Amino acid sequence: MRKLWSVIRTCRQCPGLNRWEDTEATIGFGDLDSPVMFVGQSLHTIHPNFLYQIPFVNPRGMPNSGNLIFEAVGEAGLNWWDVFTSNIVHCHPFKNRVSLPLEKKNCKPFLLSEIGIVKPRLIVCLGADATKSLLGNNMILPKPILRTIKTPHGDISTKVIGFKHPASFLYSPSAEGTLYWKKKLVHLLRAYS
Repeated sequence: MRKLWSVIRTCRQCPGLNRWEDTEATIGFGDLDSPVMFVGQSLHTIHPNFLYQIPFVNPRGMPNSGNLIFEAVGEAGLNWWDVFTSNIVHCHPFKNRVSLPLEKKNCKPFLLSEIGIVKPRLIVCLGADATKSLLGNNMILPKPILRTIKTPHGDISTKVIGFKHPASFLYSPSAEGTLYWKKKLVHLLRAYS
């Protein structure tokens, strides 16, 4: 992972990205032997993850849009560092804009390399972009499906599920939807960890 981190830290493929303390890249975080991997779209710049180098974490060191993930992980009897979290784009897009197609394309080899290192039994794609990146479509799925993912470390057979991004509940609060989302995630974490 250190070699990959060095490559990501020095990457300059995308104009304006990976500038120190501005659009700086962050590698995935967590247990390299984790059976579960979360994949989001990109890193948030309003609450810079680069301060802690941990996806879904705000400047106080606690998850923000990832609060539901954090709670589900706890309810499943795990800690935040027991799972592995990453993004399809490892840099912080300027002013928290949506990642561009070129950025997703350029960064995908890094994500595939992380998947090849971690070899998770389950990948939870959070949101449409992450789901499309790994499943080829942006469908929210009722259950995980088996996929073979080609990585620089060899082919990995794993289950992949498209899941609603937790930030969606910040913009459109729904107590019933939130509870259902969290219960489903807890069930998945217990089943695969």
